[in-house]
Amino acid sequence: MERYKNTMIPLGSIVELKSGNKTMIIGYGLEDKESKKRFDYLGCDTAVGFMGGFKLFEFEDVKKVIFSGYSNEPLIDMYNKKVWEELQNE
Repeated sequence: MERYKNTMIPLGSIVELKSGNKTMIIGYGLEDKESKKRFDYLGCDTAVGFMGGFKLFEFEDVKKVIFSGYSNEPLIDMYNKKVWEELQNE
């Protein structure tokens, strides 16, 4: 997890949450309509995808990264860092 301390975990990554659920990251920085709280990540269940609904969660909720999505391009890495910084400053 140290690798992602100052940047977003890449889209397409599979993470295990502290709750034990395995989730694929499909988005960043979404707001819960009811609570108006903004979350770092949007994910979906790895077993059933969108059919299982969506999960909003924070970096702190991630126990470990099982599979890291694509992040080889400098532009992607720069974008992920910028998103991370914006979310931390809210």
